[in-house]
Amino acid sequence: MVGGVSTKGRVITFVITLIALNFGCFPQNHLFSSTKATDHLSPAGEDDDDSVWLAKTIAQNPRKNQRQQRRIVLANKLEALLISDPSVAKSAVAMDVGIGSLLDQEDKLGQAHFLEHILFLGSEKFPQESDYKHYISHHQGSCNAFTGAENTNFHFESNHQGFEGGLERFAQFFIAPKFDPDYLKREMQVVDAEHQNNLSTDSRRILQVLKTLSKPGHPYGKFSTGSLTTLKEISREAMLAFYQQHYSANLMKLAVISKFSLDELESMVQDKFRAVPNLEKQRPIFAGDIYAGEDLPRLITIKPVKETRQLHLNFALPSAHAYWRSKPHDALSHLLDHQGKGSLLSQLKKEYLATSVRSEVTNYTFAGIFSLVIELSEEGWQNYSRVVELFFSYIAMLKKEGFKPYLYGEFKKMARFNVAFRDQEEGSALASSYASLMQIHPAELLEANHYLYHSYVPEEFQAVLAHLCPDKLNLLLIAPEVATDRVEPHFGTAYQVQSLDEKTMVRWRYPLDHDLFFLPEANPFIPKNEQIFSSLSRTIPQQLLDPQWSNFWLQVDDDFFVPLAKVELTIVTPLVSESPRKRAQALLYLYLFSQQYSEWLYMATIAGLSVHPQILNEGIQLVISGYSEKIPDLIAALGEKLTAISLEEKSFAGIKERLKKKIRNNALLQAYQLGEGELYTLLSKNSIAQVDYFNPDKDLDEISSISSEEMQAFIASLYAEIGIAGSAYGSLAAAEIDHALGRFMQPLASKLLKRSAWRTFPALYLVPGISWQRTYERPSRDNHALVRYLQLGKRSPELHAYANLGTAILHPFFYESLRTNQRLGYKVAMKSHLLHHSLGLSFVVQSPHTSPHDLHQCVLVWQQNALRKLANLEDEQFASYKQALIAKEQHPYASIAEALQGVRLYNLGLGGEAEEMAKALRALASIRKEDLYEFFAKAFAEDGGCSLSIYVHKGAINEESSFPGGEIVITDPRQFKATQPSF
Repeated sequence: MVGGVSTKGRVITFVITLIALNFGCFPQNHLFSSTKATDHLSPAGEDDDDSVWLAKTIAQNPRKNQRQQRRIVLANKLEALLISDPSVAKSAVAMDVGIGSLLDQEDKLGQAHFLEHILFLGSEKFPQESDYKHYISHHQGSCNAFTGAENTNFHFESNHQGFEGGLERFAQFFIAPKFDPDYLKREMQVVDAEHQNNLSTDSRRILQVLKTLSKPGHPYGKFSTGSLTTLKEISREAMLAFYQQHYSANLMKLAVISKFSLDELESMVQDKFRAVPNLEKQRPIFAGDIYAGEDLPRLITIKPVKETRQLHLNFALPSAHAYWRSKPHDALSHLLDHQGKGSLLSQLKKEYLATSVRSEVTNYTFAGIFSLVIELSEEGWQNYSRVVELFFSYIAMLKKEGFKPYLYGEFKKMARFNVAFRDQEEGSALASSYASLMQIHPAELLEANHYLYHSYVPEEFQAVLAHLCPDKLNLLLIAPEVATDRVEPHFGTAYQVQSLDEKTMVRWRYPLDHDLFFLPEANPFIPKNEQIFSSLSRTIPQQLLDPQWSNFWLQVDDDFFVPLAKVELTIVTPLVSESPRKRAQALLYLYLFSQQYSEWLYMATIAGLSVHPQILNEGIQLVISGYSEKIPDLIAALGEKLTAISLEEKSFAGIKERLKKKIRNNALLQAYQLGEGELYTLLSKNSIAQVDYFNPDKDLDEISSISSEEMQAFIASLYAEIGIAGSAYGSLAAAEIDHALGRFMQPLASKLLKRSAWRTFPALYLVPGISWQRTYERPSRDNHALVRYLQLGKRSPELHAYANLGTAILHPFFYESLRTNQRLGYKVAMKSHLLHHSLGLSFVVQSPHTSPHDLHQCVLVWQQNALRKLANLEDEQFASYKQALIAKEQHPYASIAEALQGVRLYNLGLGGEAEEMAKALRALASIRKEDLYEFFAKAFAEDGGCSLSIYVHKGAINEESSFPGGEIVITDPRQFKATQPSF
């Protein structure tokens, strides 16, 4: 959830819109653009002009108006949506099968998910286990699948040359899969590794407790992932029978997107998929009563893995699918999520009861589930009943006020803006989304039905709202201190179920404080300009401000033809990296800023804008993205707000506790995430790590002792001396941004810091021939991990070309060897890293059963096999990889965010070298196969290369653990960084 716009869904195509117009399925009326409180956006009725406006907008966008589509139904009743677009970089397909984990047999939980894995393991026509994945990776593609409650989705993408061959192999999943018994047991280990990977995820643990407490016999209560425990007795015959019973062509939806013409795509699909059997199956229908009424209301206490205190208010709703025209579920979620004045969160903060709220709506064909997740303060944890009372008071206000026309008008306008101006998407993610939506909506109207508002029906809002009542409540209290007396068997989650006393229920049924709340005001950030975007004149990336004390670049867009932009603005201030204590103060400062201006920032967010502040080594960065009409004013306003931070003692104490809790919870991240974080910290020469200012293991706590007076002094001095760095891309005029930056800096009243005085944060230089290791113990965790880094040297176009080409060739081989064949774990990846002008490769493996040092040996063995693969690579294959990578580098940016990365890399990061991309392409084109082999032989050489390995152990390191010989152990990271050279 990106590209600068807060939105759901994918880009609607021109053809979809024209069909909608022809069939009269869009309403026909006008929206007014005024957002004054006295002149609200009017609701659109059944006759609005969305279809005309969208068709006109997309028709005038050269990036989007080439896309054509066609719906076909094969003789076996398999439905397919074909999308032809000559601009897409790769071809993609997805098959969505209308059955999922709800159909698992009680003694074979995880069966549908296991079947998803099995179908990848060969077919009668292509019997080799890895034939499909080999073929896809050879054609620069990727493949994946997922299993939902009511559907299973398979998808892949590849280069255009290999697409038809990939489609043929893909189709055989649904025609004649092999079900080789030799592979079933091994793949069962992969499914179990996936489950082990999820064991410490609190959201999954909480969900499974709720499932366990659902109505007895309802399939919603099933454990869906599967594990060795639930699948160990399953036979090949049972899996084949499950497949033959449920996988029917008439339950399948296919989505294809490619550069090929519609006629060519139709011919491919007809040829490859006509043999899929049609069993004339009906989609299963499930009862809508997920919870037994006599069990409600109830209090469920759950002990989490992380240090968190949450309150979940959970309700069953009617399915949203029947309400697609008015979307009351979305409206209700939006209002309960709201953070502006008069909102539930605003009042909870005033009473120091909570720090955040978020709604979660899950939809099935038979029901919906609504949850409001409230992050409690210490005071809220002690008085959670008051939190629930305020929730029902807010619901009472909504029932009284109703869903106002101006709110519907805002939602409707933002929905059509977000659909019309969203990034043009492609690839397997788009195909997967479309195939899933085809199970719900007509293929011609997928996004129009799913994402746009068509009818203002306040009665439907009230009907859904009526289900949020105390007597239908599952109340979940989640905290380390709660009492428990049961254990959920699949995740081992401790919980307890209690009844709610009648006195409390009366207070919740008849809340008295609904006058504390009111509906949101009209949003001043809603874009007013509905005109088709006319591109500004394109320029080369240009530097704004004075380069003596700034390094800020702007690239005006003439490529995407949308009124969007993204800005990365860094206030260079040496104070944030002056010491570990100063870093802690800087983090607290951001918490204070976000809390004080949360209501103002939220109004911008729901109008398609976002502001994300973060601490960098260099200073404070503001990432601003969204509709460009409001961005200059937003930048200017931020300058004043950054300096007008007030401190209230009780609130400040809570913020310090939140920061400490977040750091403590970071230790509970997945093993590979900890390893990757430590790698970055060790490689960045002057960086400050969290353990430098807060480390419970060593009784180090710089945060608690920071007083409000010290914090005020820090804020007053933070911008005393600054520089400006950053980059911007989009439909922004240079004069506008230059003026906005001037207005931004005025209230900071800073002395300008020359660039020659800016502190640098170079990457560590690892001396060739020396290998290092850093080891962690994680008691009672679920996975080991290895993160192994090979430093290649200082970044150059030539070095980058070698690293990128080698990674493109070897990453699929790494994944196949360690995950598919050896079943070492669920998380396996090979990546290239560009860090402060240094370039390297990393190898990441997470495993529930193999120690980090054994994983290290597996990687070393793989490196030698990889060299043999490079040596035996056919000339045609090598040329194909090169051509694909060159085409990828030359392909237009897919999004404004990606374009901004280019501005940052080539102008901010690499000193504004306009020829950098051309140099990289020339270097890539000149690489010979033997050159690539020699490059990696040197990189993989144990005596000549240089490496840094992070070993993360679940539990204590036993005496039998063998440490790789020749690696120097890092015991003190700060001393290690201080004594090593840098680039």
